Amino acid sequence: MYPWTPELPALSELSDQECADAINAMTTTSRELVPLWQIKVAGLQGGWWLTAKAVVGSNPAAAVWFEYYDDPRFENLDMDLPTTKQILGGLVATGLLTQAQADAVDAMANVTRAKYPEARVSASEVTDARSQA
Repeated sequence: MYPWTPELPALSELSDQECADAINAMTTTSRELVPLWQIKVAGLQGGWWLTAKAVVGSNPAAAVWFEYYDDPRFENLDMDLPTTKQILGGLVATGLLTQAQADAVDAMANVTRAKYPEARVSASEVTDARSQA
């Protein structure tokens, strides 16, 4: 039913419950678009949003960021686009963001989910599968 993967210890060494728990605990991480509102909340909480907003007229990096952010065609931001990386780099280069803050914004694109979300394996299912092997 579930393929063996190197992520799992040797199944024969696990109890039925431990085996089910190991399968259910498996996760996978992917990069996804980040909703703009989440970036704004992170910026407000991180203390850089209002500072950047205040210097839009005198800081080209801030002006580009808010032009990009305020574009009504966008609801999400692709953190893997070269343009996005350049804009964040500009905010870091001008001191509006620290590298750690830029890394935290970038990390918002990392989404971890259950590897097998459609099924939760029970100990009894492992027992049944082992008895059929």
